[in-house]
Amino acid sequence: MKSQWIVVANASLARIFRQARHGGLEPVEALTHAQSRMHPSELAENDQGGGERDHHDDRFEARNDIRRKEHVRFARALADRLDKGLAAHEFDSLTILAAKPFLGELRQQLSEAVSARIGVALNNDFTALTAADLAQRLQALHATGGVEMHGAS
Repeated sequence: MKSQWIVVANASLARIFRQARHGGLEPVEALTHAQSRMHPSELAENDQGGGERDHHDDRFEARNDIRRKEHVRFARALADRLDKGLAAHEFDSLTILAAKPFLGELRQQLSEAVSARIGVALNNDFTALTAADLAQRLQALHATGGVEMHGAS
């Protein structure tokens, strides 16, 4: 049986599951990024850049840039974990369910090798679901042809 990982993520939390033989999901790892939940002004205080943030016209854009930098930083950390998992032969195929726009940021950070393993990538934030609820959602998506589930009966 091929091993499949399911990644559910948003800009501050990523949960990685392994598809179990019985059709359920087994947790592999959870990654968090508290900075993605911080208010832009808190991030700006921690940002060493200073610069344009002080200009009135650039304030909104600079705060969004600071927040986006944190999202990209977390996407890069998750992509690195997926690279390590692939190199260690922990999975053969990958399903990614990630909040928009984090899915796009994550996809930009993924290596070609990991990207080639993606069977399904959907803009859905399922990070709040339990493993059992997530398995049910995936089975429903599978039943409608939206997600291929390896090893599920």
